[in-house]
Amino acid sequence: MSLQTKINFREKALTQNQGLNYIYKKFHEEIKSKLVDGVSLEIGSGSSNYKEFDRNIITSDIIYDKRLDFVFDALRIPFKDSSISNLILFDVLHHIEKPLDFLSEADRVLRTNGRIILVEPYVSPFSWLIYKLFHDEDTSFRFDLESPFSKQAEKKQPFDGNQAIPSSIFFRKKEIIRNKFPFFKVINCEKRSLFSYPLTFGLKSKGFFPLSFTQFIYKIGAPFGPLLGSLFAFRMFVVVEKI
Repeated sequence: MSLQTKINFREKALTQNQGLNYIYKKFHEEIKSKLVDGVSLEIGSGSSNYKEFDRNIITSDIIYDKRLDFVFDALRIPFKDSSISNLILFDVLHHIEKPLDFLSEADRVLRTNGRIILVEPYVSPFSWLIYKLFHDEDTSFRFDLESPFSKQAEKKQPFDGNQAIPSSIFFRKKEIIRNKFPFFKVINCEKRSLFSYPLTFGLKSKGFFPLSFTQFIYKIGAPFGPLLGSLFAFRMFVVVEKI
């Protein structure tokens, strides 16, 4: 799927699926609330619509699109050392070929007290089953974090992903951040979308429930994240600060 096709598909899906669009907007609001003053750079903007919510960010992706400000690989960010205040990634980290190398590059470009703000899949027992049955991307913890796509039979393409990568870094093997990246502090790491997200049926669906139902489920489900997230969560919201 080309980037333009992916963009068109996502835009159409979010227009048709009001429940999913609502959940994405709630994440966008939270992202904006966590930004610190200074330059904000979004990685993987091609299929994202975050700039519609915040016009001040710089957009980028690995594949060209006329809407982007920059085109580059996230492992080689073309900005000076300590020049960025915020790096925003919405469903991007699990696509990056070498995620730990990305974190090293993020350290280089972020200023002190700068932040990486991420929205990513969370793999719980329930979401693993749904992702495995209905999602195109891999959801396996059988990989080496240094190079999680090294065992692929074919060369990795930009949209290849493994949805288990963020859960491995921030939950299952969270000592990696402490040991390998002592200059980073995880200040937010929350399991989200226990019920509301799966009930939207994702980007491939027009949605079966009215917007009011999604809003209701979202509100009543939010307090159960800390209690039931490990079993049922579909998403994670993470904020990492450079100290």
